Amino acid sequence: MSIEKSVHVLIVGLLIFSANLHAAEVKHLKEIDNQEIEQWLSQPRGVTRSMRPESRALEFQVNFDFNSHKVSADDQYQIKRLANVIRAKSRSDQRFTVEGHTDRKGSHEYNLALSTRRANEVKSILMQEGIEDARLSAIGKSFTDLINREQPFSGENRRVRVVLSTK
Repeated sequence: MSIEKSVHVLIVGLLIFSANLHAAEVKHLKEIDNQEIEQWLSQPRGVTRSMRPESRALEFQVNFDFNSHKVSADDQYQIKRLANVIRAKSRSDQRFTVEGHTDRKGSHEYNLALSTRRANEVKSILMQEGIEDARLSAIGKSFTDLINREQPFSGENRRVRVVLSTK
């Protein structure tokens, strides 16, 4: 095998490993303890430490059913727990963006609408738990940021990220 082909095989292998490692980083919200959430909230501005090192995001799985934006009762409880910690530990000037994501099945336009409904559903639960509307925004991302690129139709791609604003 030529050196060029060997390098190509190595790069492809690293990309696959990286994609699978990235997928394993997303936890279910009930696996994230309150101390982790508090650490996320207490990040100094400009620091990018978090559940995903490259962002100020708390990324978690909420087990959306296929083609659904409804949150299960267990996940509603977990989002309420998140809201309680945010309400108790965050500064009033902190803002949050709730990002909804989908798997790859279907058109971009359809998934954009579905991911927006997912983000709005989680935002609504946070608001019901006392997080002010002015501190929250919701956005759908469709399938533009798959967490598991190796399995684009996997349920783990149906998730929500809560991003702590740096503003």
